Amino acid sequence: MTDILVLRTGRIALGAAALLLMGVVGFRVFDNRAGPDAAASVTAEASAAQNAEADKAIAEINARLRADPKDVAALQALGTVSLQAQRFPQAVDAFRKAVAIKPGESSLWSSLGASLVMAEPSNRFPPAARDAFTKALAIDANDPRARYFLAIARDTDGDAKGALQNLFALLEESPADAPWVSEVRGAIQSIATREKIDVTARLAALPQASGTAAPLGPTADQTRAVAQLPPGQQQAMIAGMVEGLAAKLKAEPKNVEGWIMLMRSYATLGRAGDAGTAYRSAVAANPGAVRELDDAAKTLGIE
Repeated sequence: MTDILVLRTGRIALGAAALLLMGVVGFRVFDNRAGPDAAASVTAEASAAQNAEADKAIAEINARLRADPKDVAALQALGTVSLQAQRFPQAVDAFRKAVAIKPGESSLWSSLGASLVMAEPSNRFPPAARDAFTKALAIDANDPRARYFLAIARDTDGDAKGALQNLFALLEESPADAPWVSEVRGAIQSIATREKIDVTARLAALPQASGTAAPLGPTADQTRAVAQLPPGQQQAMIAGMVEGLAAKLKAEPKNVEGWIMLMRSYATLGRAGDAGTAYRSAVAANPGAVRELDDAAKTLGIE
């Protein structure tokens, strides 16, 4: 999905679906406090290459759908790749078709909701998106993507305290190593800073990631979606997403959890040198977080 897909809600600036294929979570959101300059740091050549890869993937998925228009996995892959390529109406269409065929899967509804939000930036949380998230929760009350987006919608509606309450509830009910935890924490911190609410003690009281868990992997629905792409395109798209995250961190170097995610991504891709460089850059930008960064580097086997 990257570069980074940017969503501005007006009250809190967020990007949505930035690392869907990397398995951060189906809705993966990335705090866009760095502003448009971060996205501009991704070269035009890289953007063109990513678009070309998206074109190839979409063409192959559409060929599969012509053979079987009711292939839900292919529709999900089409929606995922379309989000990555910022082709939001196409993503909406794909997920609408998917929920029509398989209405009992919460992840499809929450993916549709996220796509609808991205497709209508002038109408920050349109009724159709809220309805999709509500349907997702009716199927699975713990769907993290739907819970997250509805919390952000609450903030957008002017209820920052209610949004924080919902986000904290999501954190408290999630495993400490859940792939969406860092994003939820980031949203809490952004809202709390804007509203001048001290949440430091409350965040500190929550269980922290052990540092010994296995590297975060994709959710089941994301795995199915990525599996529809040819191996070469999978790798190219993942590499593009990692570079997009690296560009973001150059503009927002104080994002410790972002650096850890980048380190983990490089380690997973077997790019040990880049992982080490990311570690050193993270330490230089965040001397107060050396212990946390050291623990992450040790877990990932980074020198």
